Amino acid sequence: MVCLACKCSPRRPGSPGWTPILYLDQAIEFDEMVALYAVARACIVSSLRDGMNLVSYEYVACQDDQADMGPGVLILSEFAGAAQALGAGCVMVNPFNIEDLARAISEAIEMPVAQRTELHAYASRYINKHTSQAWAQNFLAELEAPDSEELRRRTAHGHPLPLAKVVEAYSNATRRLLVLSVGGTFLPATGATANDDTTLTLEQRQLLAKLLADPANTVLLTSGRSRARMDELSASFASLAVERTPLGPSASVLQMYAEMAPAMAPAMAPEMVLS
Repeated sequence: MVCLACKCSPRRPGSPGWTPILYLDQAIEFDEMVALYAVARACIVSSLRDGMNLVSYEYVACQDDQADMGPGVLILSEFAGAAQALGAGCVMVNPFNIEDLARAISEAIEMPVAQRTELHAYASRYINKHTSQAWAQNFLAELEAPDSEELRRRTAHGHPLPLAKVVEAYSNATRRLLVLSVGGTFLPATGATANDDTTLTLEQRQLLAKLLADPANTVLLTSGRSRARMDELSASFASLAVERTPLGPSASVLQMYAEMAPAMAPAMAPEMVLS
């Protein structure tokens, strides 16, 4: 972790030995980091792209709202994941805006005790309520909850596509992107590192070849199989000689796939984007 620590210096600014900023580019033990959190008047998290960002949570947890100067102020990037949770308990900034960041630092340092306490109270309530234990309890409670229509809706598998509407949309589209899952649809579902010997049937290969024959189609196959194995499978149908002409209005190829896929994988439905 990189830490920037600012300190008050009795020396005149710009004089020899004046070091208002201490740059610690080194590993810091957690107990030492907690001590720095506790004495810091402000903590700047200026992430340009970030996930949850635990530093902001740790800083809030280390603050003492009974201190004479009030708790520290969190300056948090709007691009950090924690901004969604702690936004009302911090000074939010856009780290790309240097003037905005400078203003936030000045605001945090000069902030009155009452306002500091108000911001900290909100952030502290949030982190003490939404703990990892609370998340685990909620997760287990949902698993053990009795069956309900809402639960079924949230956990339902994909449903078969409405064939008539898909055929109509397919026939009217001038450009089509078809995203087809190999595992569980054409071939048995398998792990990401599997290199099985199963192969496409003649009917499946003819189907894919016909889809590729239409210049309006772009076909994307997704799979957890190895790249070498996918190259073998694609070669098995790419070599089939098919005339490159658009499919007729009946879209018989799409009907063939829609009828074949549910029988091979009842719990899965093909994904399609029609434009």
